[in-house]
Amino acid sequence: MQKLSDKHLVQLIDDFASFARKEILGDDLKNNRLFDKVQESGVKLFGMCNDKFDGMCLWNSDNKQPEIYLNVDQPKNRRLFTLAHELGHLFIDYGWAPNKSSINSKEKVLSVSFRDKDKSQDTENINERIANEFAGAFLMPEQLVKKVISSQQDPHEKIDKVVEYFGVTDKAALNRLIMLGMVNLSNGK
Repeated sequence: MQKLSDKHLVQLIDDFASFARKEILGDDLKNNRLFDKVQESGVKLFGMCNDKFDGMCLWNSDNKQPEIYLNVDQPKNRRLFTLAHELGHLFIDYGWAPNKSSINSKEKVLSVSFRDKDKSQDTENINERIANEFAGAFLMPEQLVKKVISSQQDPHEKIDKVVEYFGVTDKAALNRLIMLGMVNLSNGK
């Protein structure tokens, strides 16, 4: 995974993700009710079957409400990350917040996520990388990650603990731990 190199930008994204998490999940520490909580916050969720992309975000101008479509062929832990990724687009790219009745966009399709579809590298697109950082920070807040893992654990144990607690994929857990500097693959820690 290629890290975003601007530490100030990463901190802003993480702060925004923390705000968004509080707005949507309240005091819930785990992500097991995220799908329900997102809908309660005013986002319509739909399932779709499409082998070309993981998710997309639309703005329904008729009911002035965002809609997120998630690929139901993906495992739940993958859909969880895609949902958080699309929320990142809503919050950061389009200025949406729960119970806000409109956004500043004339476009109908707001975002389409082709994340990790049949490719061996992470995206170079800065908006997608920002949405990925947002998703990682939203699903796995730094302070909670620190409580879940121990510095004495090897990288695989850390990944397993994060996966178990937050309900994310191994790849999402690894990427977040790398971003937080809690796993360094070059020296095996």
